[in-house]
Amino acid sequence: MTSRSLAASILVATLISAPAWAQVGSTGHGGVSDRAPPKGGVTFNPQDARNPISIAIAAFDQGNYAKAAEFFDEALADAPEDPDLLTYKAMAYEGTRNLVGARQLLLHAIRIDRDHIDAHRELGLTYAALKNEKGYQGELKWLQAKAASCPAKCQDPDKVKRALEAVEKVTTPAKP
Repeated sequence: MTSRSLAASILVATLISAPAWAQVGSTGHGGVSDRAPPKGGVTFNPQDARNPISIAIAAFDQGNYAKAAEFFDEALADAPEDPDLLTYKAMAYEGTRNLVGARQLLLHAIRIDRDHIDAHRELGLTYAALKNEKGYQGELKWLQAKAASCPAKCQDPDKVKRALEAVEKVTTPAKP
């Protein structure tokens, strides 16, 4: 089983078992299933149950966001500047409703990799949850500009589209 198929199955299980508010946030918009294995010094082997990333993803899947954050922290000790791991930990923080901590991690991930689609998506969702209109409007504009530059200047136009739709969904008022 590849890491992508493992992540996809985790996402499906998360969507089925996650609380309703979590589905509005990160777990319903790609998240782990959209990511390649972390680029930093940590190697991700989904078959290794001792790997902190495997443990963290399993905890995330079970809705144990505090444990997931703890094990993503362990992985970050080996790769502190890995934007993927920072985004994963931020998603776990979102699950614990530590939105300020999630925002800080996402801003750090974006400082490392300005074009990190998942970090921008999650930051937009976090700003929306914090009711920070200026923040989520900024992320929405960034994602719109990124989508407009596709496919010429982005590797995965569908991923950018999904990220934009996720932020639009939570920031657009419902029609009566």
